[in-house]
Amino acid sequence: AFSNVTFDSTGAGGTVSVGTLDIGTTGARVQGDGLSLTSTSGALDLGTFTVFNNNGTGLLVDAKGPPATTFTLNSSGGSVDTTPGPSPSPAPPTSPAWRTPASAR
Repeated sequence: AFSNVTFDSTGAGGTVSVGTLDIGTTGARVQGDGLSLTSTSGALDLGTFTVFNNNGTGLLVDAKGPPATTFTLNSSGGSVDTTPGPSPSPAPPTSPAWRTPASAR
């Protein structure tokens, strides 16, 4: 979980790039939430991103605050596989600018 974090690779607003991020596997799921980003700001590119979790939210993005933040989340592919429960969950859906990493099951 990331809370109150600023993602800035240059000190002047640069995107932090992860490359590949895997959270859990089909055989060893994370219990609870997969990835939680609350009150974060800046820009984060997850590259290829996969989550396998049980009994939580697969991907939670909340930039509504308080205080409200500006946060951009990008990904080039991957998936969120959550059982049972919600997969991606932006809050609110229009306030940060983000894209779902891939398909959500």
